Formats: sequence, structure tokens, C-alpha cells
Amino acid sequence: MLNDLKIKRLKPTEKVFRVADHSGLCLEVRPSGGKYWRFRYRYLTKANMLTIGQYPEISLAEARLKTLEFRKQLANGVDPSSYQQEELLKAIQANSGTFSLVAAEYMGTKTGQQSEEWFKRRNSYFQKDIFPIIGGKPIHEIDSIDIKNVLDTTVMRIRKSGRGTGESRGIFVRQMIGEVMSYAIITKRISIDPTYALRGYIKLPEVTHARPLTDIEKKELFPKLATYGGSTSTRNAIKAATYSWLRSIEIRRARKEFINFEEKTWTIPAVSRAEILAGKRNMKKNRMHIVPLSDQLVEILKEQFQLYPNSDYIFPGEDGDMIGKTTLNTALKNLDIEFTMHDLRATASTIANENLLNHLGDGKLMLTQHQNIIDLLNHLGDGKLNYRQHKNLRSLLNHLGDGKPFGAGNVVDVKLLNHLGDGKHIRVYLGLEQGLLNHLGDGKPDIFLNTLFFGLLNHLGDGKRCDWW
Repeated sequence: MLNDLKIKRLKPTEKVFRVADHSGLCLEVRPSGGKYWRFRYRYLTKANMLTIGQYPEISLAEARLKTLEFRKQLANGVDPSSYQQEELLKAIQANSGTFSLVAAEYMGTKTGQQSEEWFKRRNSYFQKDIFPIIGGKPIHEIDSIDIKNVLDTTVMRIRKSGRGTGESRGIFVRQMIGEVMSYAIITKRISIDPTYALRGYIKLPEVTHARPLTDIEKKELFPKLATYGGSTSTRNAIKAATYSWLRSIEIRRARKEFINFEEKTWTIPAVSRAEILAGKRNMKKNRMHIVPLSDQLVEILKEQFQLYPNSDYIFPGEDGDMIGKTTLNTALKNLDIEFTMHDLRATASTIANENLLNHLGDGKLMLTQHQNIIDLLNHLGDGKLNYRQHKNLRSLLNHLGDGKPFGAGNVVDVKLLNHLGDGKHIRVYLGLEQGLLNHLGDGKPDIFLNTLFFGLLNHLGDGKRCDWW
């Protein structure tokens, strides 16, 4: 058995060694000189060892008392190691903090990583939907029932407000709680994410996709706009959207500095990382976008410049700042127009596809963003194509299908493109592709994928195509 004098006389060696006391207690002496109390035992025939603490912080008497405690646990069928881990977890949980405190800590870790809009949105949802129900509750006590209560309350509140059905908000709130719970797991506050069981609990309603305007709606739009009694800026913003094909948000964010009347362009610039973090994004995808200006659009823009000389925005609201988020759609609704600004985008897309596919290569294609593209598509295969990046590519496209281009990747590609649509090129991958490409545009290809593609490709460029998607 050990005593304090014997312990003090123990000197470190190059290797770790242990000196036994009794009942499984021993003192481990490490090369560094540190002396640690260890308890050796067997549980379910498996050997194990626990560290009690360092000598002299833990005295011989204290180490022996701890050993007796461990032996009682073994006598009761309890593994001392598992018991210690459970006690440690309880201690951590007792000091883990409430959900609101952990959420604040988590948000702090995102400083400099996320935009102002990101923080603004989450802080708003925390205050309105989450904190009133679980904010003051210790995070380790929050379970799936608590979170279900948050989601149900959120959806109900949104529905009562008349601003939607609430499903999207409920799903996002669950995701927000999940972010905090994941952080709590990482920081060892909890071991299980209670939001996991609620994935799929809220189902999104069926999405109503944007639709193109009917011919009647197209004819009625501008006469109805002429009767609009609201601001000229709002009316002109809607008109500009029909001529520019820009999104509503891009119209609202548009600044006068984007316009070049001499070159007749509307240039939407990309922004820096810092500006993105500050919530200043001009395009859905952060990249430069150039819109050519038609004569009608030029007139609208010049009128806006004259009417609102002191505003940085082209289409400002009443206060000279950015026009309101719902202003344009509200204006359409007040005019008894049964479509939205997004439907104008769908209409533009339909018109562009029809114009492109019906006149592909006949020289009648209308404006489509960039002159090189216009030139390419208007003269596809007629030998009149001007500059197009690379000599080989230019030669290929100028003589597409007439048998005269040179090098294009491999022999199969060369033969395919030289005889595109004349029925003379060799096999390409599948019989379907062979039949399609041999008779491209003459109305004779074999069935390909479905009747929509069949109709489209049979009449490619002749103006007689069938429905498109």
C-alpha cells in the first residue's frame, strides 16, 4: 500500500510506470514527472482504466474514496466509465444556456461571412416566430414537440396575416432552428438534433409557374397602363420591363449610371464581395449584364431622367428611393390585370424562343443581346458569318451542312457536320440520332424522345414548328 512518503520518493523514468495501492487503485508516474491516480477494473470481462486525477491535487485519501465509489457502481452493474461520461454531459447541459443565448452565439460566428440581409431576415424570424416559444428554454431540453409547436404557430400566424399560406416560412424557420442545433452539437451542448424528425413535416403547396401572356392580354396591357392613375414612375417601370425583359428586382434596383444613351445600352454591373455582404446585388447571378435599348425604351428612360432628376434610381418611389417591393404587381392588380411581373418574363422567353427557332439561319432573327450572336444565328450555314472567336469554328459554322468545313474534333464529327440534314453522314451513337440528324428540318426524322421534340426538330427554322414545352 502507498503512503505520502512513498509517493514523494517515486522518481520518473524514461517510460511510464505504475505503482499499485489496493482495490484497483494505482499511481501512474510519467516521464514528465506528473503523477496520476488510475483505477483499473473489469466490466463484463473487459479490462478498463479510469483516470481519477493528478497527485497532489487529488490526495491519497480522496483517491481511495473515489475507488470505493467506483467499486460500488460495479457491484450494482454500472460501468464507472459510462457513468462518468453521463455525469459530464449533465454538467455541460446544465451550463449550456438557453436557445436564445446559443442562437446569439451562433449568429456571432457568422459576422463577416454573411450579408446584412441574411442577418436581418434571421433576426426578424427569431424574434417573431422562435424566441417567443423556445427562446428561454435550455437548449438541451428542447425536443421535437417544442419545434413542432413553433412551426404550427408560424404557419398559422402567416395565414392569419393574409400574406400567404405559411408553408415556406415554416420550412425556413425549421432550417434556422436546425442551424442553431447543429452549432450546439459542435460545441457539445447537445448530442441530437431534434429538428431532424420534422423534415418533411411541412409540405410546400403546388407551385404556380409563370405563364406567358395570351394574345388578348398582350394587346390590352398598354391601353390599361395608359389609364393608370398612380405614379408615372410605376407605369414606366412596367413598360420598361416589357421592353427590356429584366426581372422586377432588376428594374427596381436600376440606377441612372447604368444607362448609356449614346451606345444605347443598359449595363448592369457585377458587385464586389463586400457589396454582396451588404445586400447590394444587382443581378440574380452576380455578373455584368448588357441590355440593348430599343427606341421605345430610350424614350421611357429619358422621361424618367427628366421627371426625377434628383434620384439615383431610374424608377424611384415617392420618396426618391428604391421603388417598393410589391408596387409593380399591386399596380397590375389595381388595373384588373390577371398576370404578374414574372409572367412578363415568361412571355419574353416564349417570344425569344419562337423568334429564334422559326427564323434560325434565314437572316430575319431579331435582336438578342449581343451582335455576334445575332450575326451567328442569322447567317448560320450560309457562308456569311463574320468574326466568331476561332478560325476553325468560324469555318465550320459558315459552311454548316454544305460539306465544305475542315477539322472539327474527329472524323465522326466532321462527317456529321459536313452533311448535317442531307442524309449522307455516318452513324452517330444511336439510330435515333442518325435518323434525326440526317433529316434535320425536313419533316422526315424518326421519332425522337417525344412528340414535342419531334415537331420542333422536323420544322427547325421553317416557321411551322409545333408547341414548345
